[in-house]
Amino acid sequence: MAQATDISIHLARIPRNNPVIEFTATMSLSGRNTGIELPVDVIGRLGAGRKPPVIVTVNGDTYRSTGAVMGGRFLIPFSSDKRKETGIEGGDPITVVLEIDAEATRERRVVGVVESLA
Repeated sequence: MAQATDISIHLARIPRNNPVIEFTATMSLSGRNTGIELPVDVIGRLGAGRKPPVIVTVNGDTYRSTGAVMGGRFLIPFSSDKRKETGIEGGDPITVVLEIDAEATRERRVVGVVESLA
C-alpha cells in the first residue's frame, strides 16, 4: 500500500477561510481502489472538518470530491473513470492541489425554516 510522501504545503494568498494547499504524494492503492491520502496537517489547514468538500486537481485534472476517513486514513477517492482519463494508477507520483469547495459548503449550510416556527 503506497503512502503519501515528499509533502510540502503551500498556502496561497487568498482569504484565510479558503486556503489552497499543494503537495506531492504517491497515488494510494488498496486492492483495486485508488485514492489520495491526505496528511493530517492538510485536513487541519483546510479547516472544514473530517469530511471536507474539496476541489481537487491531480496532475492538472480537476474534479470535486469529499475527503473521508477510510481504513484509519484520510482519503479522497480517485475513481476508475479518473484513472482511465488521466492514465494515473496506484503507486504513481502525483501533484495535488486542494481547496475547499465553497459552493458545496454553502449548499450544506442552507437550512429551511419550518412553517410552524416562521
